[in-house]
Amino acid sequence: MTKRNKYSPEFKTEAINMVLNEGKSIDEIGNSLGVHPTSIRAWILKYKENGTQGFTGNGNQTPAEKEITRLLKENKELKQERDILKKATAYFAKEIL
Repeated sequence: MTKRNKYSPEFKTEAINMVLNEGKSIDEIGNSLGVHPTSIRAWILKYKENGTQGFTGNGNQTPAEKEITRLLKENKELKQERDILKKATAYFAKEIL
């Protein structure tokens, strides 16, 4: 099992700035900072999509991810309520007949 390195949002932003603003190559920055170039590429993609909000880290979610989580939870609860009502309807329908 390999240990994953954790980098602060400031560190990631600085690496991205070196690539985008200073015109240095991703491989060059990766070697100088001791970070795999693939990680830097992923950081750049996240940065282009979400800006610095893409680096929430430590399990923090973006507002969109929070909304999806909330909706999934609500959907699960509504399905449970629906199933209970179906069973109750079937039970009372048997008693009436």
